[in-house]
Amino acid sequence: MRVWALKGHAKLWVPEVVIQEAVRHYRGHLADHLRKLSDADDALYELAWDRDSQSSVERRHDEVSDLQSGYEKWLRERLGRVGAVILPLRPPHCCATP
Repeated sequence: MRVWALKGHAKLWVPEVVIQEAVRHYRGHLADHLRKLSDADDALYELAWDRDSQSSVERRHDEVSDLQSGYEKWLRERLGRVGAVILPLRPPHCCATP
């Protein structure tokens, strides 16, 4: 679809809720992998004779934070590059019934 949209053969309409769900799903995967990394750090710590070393989870804190905050921006920019129309959660007020 992305290639077709880039060539003008298709128009993408993406509901806002789909973007929000994709972001939520991404953050969930990121949290799962961070837990796995933390578990691995704990296991390696138990095997280490030099217990003063910093864990890789602590060293990656800023990277994880950047991943969390940057995904939605990246997704929206990518959709914008293919000309996707983002549909709002609610219809405009002009179309609502009184």
